[in-house]
Amino acid sequence: MIVAATSTHPARPQPLPTQTKPNISIIVPVYNVEKYLVRCLDSIFTQNFSGTFEVIAVEDASTDNSLKVLKSYQAKEHGLKVIEHGI
Repeated sequence: MIVAATSTHPARPQPLPTQTKPNISIIVPVYNVEKYLVRCLDSIFTQNFSGTFEVIAVEDASTDNSLKVLKSYQAKEHGLKVIEHGI
């Protein structure tokens, strides 16, 4: 007997509209992780979650191109907030 399975995954999570309180906040500490950053953020933004969320990346004065990667990602994914450590 073969049983066909149907997918019941919820829709892609919706980034937080500017005036709405999120269901969850995801904090991503960033320090010299340029090599892994896009993979990390892609993993977050492709999760199946039926609520709203915000992603806050806290960039702590990296000496690599982590901040540049964050800014580039933020340009295409408006659900990402970047907090820069100002030195």
